[in-house]
Amino acid sequence: MIKIILIRHVQTTKNKEGFAQGHGDSNLTPEGIIQTKRTRDFLKNKHIDAIFCSSLGRAVKTATIIATPHNLTPIPKDDLREINWGGWSTLPVKNLLKNGNNFMNVKNQKEFQKRLSDHQKGRIVMTMQKE
Repeated sequence: MIKIILIRHVQTTKNKEGFAQGHGDSNLTPEGIIQTKRTRDFLKNKHIDAIFCSSLGRAVKTATIIATPHNLTPIPKDDLREINWGGWSTLPVKNLLKNGNNFMNVKNQKEFQKRLSDHQKGRIVMTMQKE
């Protein structure tokens, strides 16, 4: 049986400053490095055959630190990148969320997910909703 462990990149400078990133990139913060090392230490005794990551620097850096005790080199994949938020990538998240989901001109989560899946035809997309 194949087991897949999903890990999101850790805190970056843009996350800390409250900006959306999308395809934009930023460095890991000192706290982000600590978070990555904690994850590495948690997973160091797990059997891991391969590590795939987004080709964005923040994900590659996170994966590289986690891969160290396994003597693996992460395999960056463009298909694992976050969606491209275009001009929104330079805006503070609080501005995007000011009107709920209206920053994408959608009325609710279901409409957001439909628009996202229509935009990402043929790709596997995971969305999450905070309850």
